[in-house]
Amino acid sequence: MSKKCPSATRGTIEYFRLQTWSNMNKRCVNGAYHDSSNPKNAIYIRKGIKLTMSRKTFYKWCDENRDRILWYYNNGMTPSVDRIDENKNYHPDNIQVISLKENLEKARLTRR
Repeated sequence: MSKKCPSATRGTIEYFRLQTWSNMNKRCVNGAYHDSSNPKNAIYIRKGIKLTMSRKTFYKWCDENRDRILWYYNNGMTPSVDRIDENKNYHPDNIQVISLKENLEKARLTRR
């Protein structure tokens, strides 16, 4: 019987780090997993949004924001990384944790 990898368990800081890092890399023009064929990434490509921090720096940022990230999970919400200034890159000084619902609403309003 195989053990479930703790890093893949939804609702943990490890899950948040892995998923979010992967998603940022898919969106950004300089991301390791950049996917320009995905229409969801078009706005990031058009704006030239880059990932301007290392994985190590992002994981440190997650550790510093651990309580807030886990608060969302513990209250039945999904935490999400939001760029404070939507025209700037993913960098520790330009990201914050908000709920996924808030982030989707913010994106919808800014595309009007």
